[in-house]
Amino acid sequence: MKKKTEAKIARSERAVIARINRKLARDGEKLHKARRPVQIWTSPVDYYVIDDSNCITAEVHDLEDFARQCDALKKWETIEGWETVQG
Repeated sequence: MKKKTEAKIARSERAVIARINRKLARDGEKLHKARRPVQIWTSPVDYYVIDDSNCITAEVHDLEDFARQCDALKKWETIEGWETVQG
């Protein structure tokens, strides 16, 4: 019996960020991409979340994992170009 291979649908990074921002907007938050990796609390990050008062509320080390936590990326989707970079 043959196993079905799971085909992942690639989404652009920009589309995923837009999805995340629509989810975060409900709580008055927004995802930002750092111009260069910055050290906020513990280690360098490429993305961070701010609230309405421009306070950093979260640091994002892995955009794909964060998108899945926000339900902005389904299990059959991936970020375009990340499969070669991340694994």
